[in-house]
Amino acid sequence: MSEFGTWTDEMPGRLGPYLVVVDESGCRHLIRITAIQVLSDRDPCADSTSIIIAGRALTVPRPLDQVVLMLKER
Repeated sequence: MSEFGTWTDEMPGRLGPYLVVVDESGCRHLIRITAIQVLSDRDPCADSTSIIIAGRALTVPRPLDQVVLMLKER
């Protein structure tokens, strides 16, 4: 294990200027925060978030409020 731990669904968050997320199919993504164009609830249940990056939609199985908190981390 590295100093950052292991990248699992339980451990996304910030890594410098990047947001670390795991999508609904289990793939890991490091997204430059300044590249995010839109964040929105994926469905009425509000248990998933769509992140739009360069016109591409990425679905993260986390509520919008939780993703916003990850963006605010320093």
